[in-house]
Amino acid sequence: MIASGTYSTSPKELKFIILDPKFSPELELLSNIEHVEWISEPSECHQAVFNIKSELDRRKRNPENRKIVLVIDELAEFFRENNDNDVTYALRSIAALGRQ
Repeated sequence: MIASGTYSTSPKELKFIILDPKFSPELELLSNIEHVEWISEPSECHQAVFNIKSELDRRKRNPENRKIVLVIDELAEFFRENNDNDVTYALRSIAALGRQ
């Protein structure tokens, strides 16, 4: 999916945000791709969820052409380490906005 997206669009059209709180070396290779923002620090991953939700809420009111794809490595582990109802709510909202 990432390879296809980077070949068919420009970084101005598509951005991948990869949350990798367990730091997978194989995903670090993707950080060199201009379309990709790779976040591996657990506290930054936690905050990124809220930032993405805020950005998507803003775009709902002021649509832009740029698309955002959120990738979370080890989602179950992310939930276990972020046992926070606010994070769960934010991720549900992001998923719901993605279906619209």
